[in-house]
Amino acid sequence: MTEQAAYINAVSDRLIVSLFKDKVVYHIYNKDSILKWHCIVSYTHTYPDSLVNAIFSSSILVSSGMPFSLGPLNDSELQLHYTLNNGLADDLEIQESEIFAIAYQASSVFKTISEQVVGVQHTSDIHLAYTYTAQKSPKNAVYFYCQANEITILAWREGQFMLANRYPSQNAEETFYYVMLVIEQLELNPSELYFECISTKGMHETYVSIFKNYVSPLYVSNITSASSQTTVDENKEEELLAYFFAQCAL
Repeated sequence: MTEQAAYINAVSDRLIVSLFKDKVVYHIYNKDSILKWHCIVSYTHTYPDSLVNAIFSSSILVSSGMPFSLGPLNDSELQLHYTLNNGLADDLEIQESEIFAIAYQASSVFKTISEQVVGVQHTSDIHLAYTYTAQKSPKNAVYFYCQANEITILAWREGQFMLANRYPSQNAEETFYYVMLVIEQLELNPSELYFECISTKGMHETYVSIFKNYVSPLYVSNITSASSQTTVDENKEEELLAYFFAQCAL
């Protein structure tokens, strides 16, 4: 476990928990949306002792990097579509965005942590990433982020949301392949689209070097966090994503 100094609870504090495949990241913000406390734990110790009996004005659980499927709103067969794409799962969560529904597999510690807090809200990285990209103005755009040997890509064409998908990606070359595949499949002009990654500054520099001769300039999401430092480290990438999605959920 890694955490800051002892947490002092205030009922106006807001708790946001990011559930990754092998770790849980806790962020607590005060009433002014300023980060007050954070903690990273493994799945063997899922709820920090510092938070036992704490009361929060709101609590949000963000499932990040889990298998998912998209479908139309009010799609009665969304669970079937998920099964066809990802296999059977008994712990599916269904969430609706503005224009589509998301079926995603809940983390193995999802229920355990949900039972620790009152009035918890559930969401997913896909929903938050869609909401974030929908607030941008470019008509043609591609956004991506990497975690746990996967790349997640969201794409827009002529102002319409076109795609959210995950692909296996163990290195920068595979990241390049899947981004270019999406650009080609959606017939986007690589020299004219808005292109952004959610990453540390270190990984952004790596991505810039591989895309610079193929796609328009690659921007990095504006994230004010210690984890946005110049580094190339998978753990730092997940810490940054947890911070980023916490900001989106506030």
